[in-house]
Amino acid sequence: MSFWNNIGISKKKLSLIICATSMSFFFVQLITLSSPTVVGEPYYIATNLIAGKGYSSAYPFAETPAVHSYITPIYTAIVAIVLYCKGNIIVLQILNLIFLQIAYVLIFFFFRKIIPFHFALMGFIALQCYVPLWLLAECIDPNALNILLIAATISILYSLSEESTEKKWLFLGLIIGIQLLVRPDMVIGMVFFAVWVIRHSKIQLARKQLFRYIGESLLITILILLPWTIRNAVVFHSFIPLSANGGYNLFIGNNSLASGELLQSEKTAESVSEETNIMNYSKTHTQPELDKLLLHTAFKWISDHPTDALTLATKKFFYHWFTRNHEAARPEFSAYKKLYYYFNIFLIISGVIGLFMIKNIKARSLIQTLFLYSTLVSMIFFVQSRHKMIKVDPYLIPLAAFSVVYGVKKIGQKLLP
Repeated sequence: MSFWNNIGISKKKLSLIICATSMSFFFVQLITLSSPTVVGEPYYIATNLIAGKGYSSAYPFAETPAVHSYITPIYTAIVAIVLYCKGNIIVLQILNLIFLQIAYVLIFFFFRKIIPFHFALMGFIALQCYVPLWLLAECIDPNALNILLIAATISILYSLSEESTEKKWLFLGLIIGIQLLVRPDMVIGMVFFAVWVIRHSKIQLARKQLFRYIGESLLITILILLPWTIRNAVVFHSFIPLSANGGYNLFIGNNSLASGELLQSEKTAESVSEETNIMNYSKTHTQPELDKLLLHTAFKWISDHPTDALTLATKKFFYHWFTRNHEAARPEFSAYKKLYYYFNIFLIISGVIGLFMIKNIKARSLIQTLFLYSTLVSMIFFVQSRHKMIKVDPYLIPLAAFSVVYGVKKIGQKLLP
């Protein structure tokens, strides 16, 4: 009999406790709400849409704002609807915090399936107390929505591995489609998640039925991408199913000045000449054409400097998991840089211990797949704090809480038999 049953609390009441806890922390987040540290491109595109200027804003290497396909449309549409209905930045922040709370609840119910209930509850509370995710959610960017979609993806994948049904496969296609129009790097995650779910679903399904479900799921994803793809074809006369920013992201992470972060190393005469050529190209070409140029430039640098590219990828791996030169560079964060660094080390060690304490090998491999996807995004492109905070920390924190609470419990049992 579990601890909770011993004190007479049913699981139904505990679900109510989860909701009450979530609402309590949501209220604390509201009363501590501060100005966003980042107001991203979706906000400026939305304001231009409402002003009748089309899907436009400034974008990298362009001297003037223009119509583009640099940013995917889902979160931009949400921002535009809020602003059109006379909402403001505070309304958008509140909406982001709602997304975050829903994600936390999904993550809790996932862990409830694979670790003892009271450990899952402690993980849920630890996640609620992790202030950096509050600050990330307060930004006018799709960070919180991305966390929610990641949580929904993990939940449906695990549910499919338990019982593979047509409805679940269709829902997976829906979630992946939306995710691709929020953060296109999910195209990398799709590959790894597909391998994982096929491996764990083929045991339950005949091959013919499995392929049918996969096809239906892909069809749903394609239908979600179709309107945006058609818009890009009409505007730019080019096939762009997601966004035209992969070239820019790859170039920033793979060039002669690449540091592994967004900020580049000190310019050289060669790099100044390259940048001038890119700027000149942007004056006479569309944004997707500029992105293709950047993609070609990045691939050429990688092929010409394979050793440097490999060294840079290794550095990005370290930056992704531990620290980087400009971590917490903003004034409001810089005072806490050492605290964040040492806490992150503690979080990684205790989180990894918690991960391997999970007896459910299937669930453990799913979390590892998520961590691999997150790491590869940083290694291929460049490291940003949100890459780890969005895809790793929401699962690493409950795992760390699991190992710490378990360790405290064992020590307590020895000291107080």
